[in-house]
Amino acid sequence: MALKQYLDVDLYEKQVIEVDIIDKELVSVDINVVDIIEDRGWVGDTVRSIFIQNETPTKVNAKQFTTEFEFIAGTLSVYYNGIKEKAVTETGSQSFEFPYDTLTGDSVEVSYIRIN
Repeated sequence: MALKQYLDVDLYEKQVIEVDIIDKELVSVDINVVDIIEDRGWVGDTVRSIFIQNETPTKVNAKQFTTEFEFIAGTLSVYYNGIKEKAVTETGSQSFEFPYDTLTGDSVEVSYIRIN
């Protein structure tokens, strides 16, 4: 049975978007953006984002890991043995590093917004 979570996002002008996020699957969201992020050129465009949730990254060495897809900087969340890790450093658009060695058998999962 898939775990369902609901994400309610209140946007400007009181618009609400409801997104079903299915455990360990890709979720695609189309958002019509109007006058929210004008300096990035998204005014009136459709923004397509893919949220990756509960991915097990590839271990490069005891500290370094890579994700399956490139992610938008600042959207990476890393969970070490089920606890959100705040000391992780993004080292590239598809890689990150712990400040300490992880141990064999430890669980590492990530969630992020994928770059299209």
